[in-house]
Amino acid sequence: MMWTAGGQVDHLSFAGQRGGGGKGGGGGGGQAPAPLQVFTDPKTGESWQDDPARPGWAQQAQRNAVEARLNQEKEDSRLKTEAETAKTAAGKASFDLRNQASYDYALQNATKAFQNAGVDPNQYMQSDIIPRLMAQKNKIQDLDPNPSAAYGDNLGTDIVNQVLGGKRTGATNQINAMFTPNYSQMMLGDSLASSYTDTLLGEQFNPLRQQLENASKRRTLSPTGYQAALDTLGQKESSARSQINTLGQGILDADRGALDQYTSGARSSAGGLTLADTFDPNTYAEGAKNLVSKDVADFGGALRTKVGGTKFADINELINAGGAIQGSVNPSATNPLSAQTGGSPSSAAQDELQKQKRGLGSQGAF
Repeated sequence: MMWTAGGQVDHLSFAGQRGGGGKGGGGGGGQAPAPLQVFTDPKTGESWQDDPARPGWAQQAQRNAVEARLNQEKEDSRLKTEAETAKTAAGKASFDLRNQASYDYALQNATKAFQNAGVDPNQYMQSDIIPRLMAQKNKIQDLDPNPSAAYGDNLGTDIVNQVLGGKRTGATNQINAMFTPNYSQMMLGDSLASSYTDTLLGEQFNPLRQQLENASKRRTLSPTGYQAALDTLGQKESSARSQINTLGQGILDADRGALDQYTSGARSSAGGLTLADTFDPNTYAEGAKNLVSKDVADFGGALRTKVGGTKFADINELINAGGAIQGSVNPSATNPLSAQTGGSPSSAAQDELQKQKRGLGSQGAF
């Protein structure tokens, strides 16, 4: 029996052999033997053909080869995994070194930035520096080839500016709470001017009012003339009040302006603090208080100086105003001839006689 290269029965050769049995065709009528089995590795395609002399050999050979291949594949996989693990570990170790070096460098830069700002970095280390650095470090992806990029070149300066901004904002808020927008108007109110206005008006107009009353009692002024003089006095006083109030308002405006300038300077100082500066809002509160106290104490004298020697009314002018109303004879401080209709029943001559008895010097009583 002949076999093909693949281990199968060569039927052509076998048929030829069967036809060569001689005349009569007697070739023995026996059944052809079964073909030999072939076993193949399904992955590599390698085959093993059964050997009649060694029953089961081919199948065992195929099993051994497959098992050997699987073992080799397993070993190769293990070695590959170990290599990858070793590579990953080496990469992680390298990354950890770069990451820590980047952090340390950023810490040095931040420390130097605070030193350049004139302060001790340790005062801000736990509160500001380390929290900011850790926040940046936590943003770095594992095995990042350039972890230093997370910190940047100006992170130290940024931290300083952040701390400084918070310090300035806090100081400014304290000043704003202390000095409200209408602080100067509250501390130097309009009532300050009005109180001194009344005093100055009283100094000039109270004596005039008393002199008019005396003129009325001496019948230099009739009731009608007296009322007219009082009306004129009221007009003069009202005008004087307006003038003094204007002068007082000018002083108030100047004092308030100086106080506003002081509080504005306090705000500027708070907003321009350096990290090394100390800030005590009570210093500015005390300074403003002293300014207000001085303005209040000096206001009366300043207003009196502004008024100076201004004479808002005089007795002659007032008596003349009353005389113009009361009759044909206009009495004055120098001519107190009574023309009152409601006076004494004596004649004008008697009044003139009284005038002579009094003498002109009596006009000082007005």
